[in-house]
Amino acid sequence: MRSAAPFGVGWQLEPGAFARWVRSEGVFGARAETPGSSGIGSGVDGPAVSATLGWLYLEQGHPDEAAEVFSRVLELSPSDARASEGLERISSDRLRERKISRLRAFLGKVEAADR
Repeated sequence: MRSAAPFGVGWQLEPGAFARWVRSEGVFGARAETPGSSGIGSGVDGPAVSATLGWLYLEQGHPDEAAEVFSRVLELSPSDARASEGLERISSDRLRERKISRLRAFLGKVEAADR
């Protein structure tokens, strides 16, 4: 059973009170991490952890941040398919980048040998 909300009609809330209550009570279907824990979403006012956040990071060109978010989502929900897909995409993108880098190095050696 949830505790009473820390506010009432017409009350003024201290900054973050509603967010802390939502996270502590698991309102809207997800209980957030406890303050002081490590990783994404730690602290009372930290960002919510979701696969959507990971995909946003990835699409904006921040694969390291995306991988961190996807990993944290999978720690909290191991069956999250979108987070798994995100990590797979990051892994395949990095593999492709390594292959391209090796091919460019090889091509550079071939071109240098032709001179």
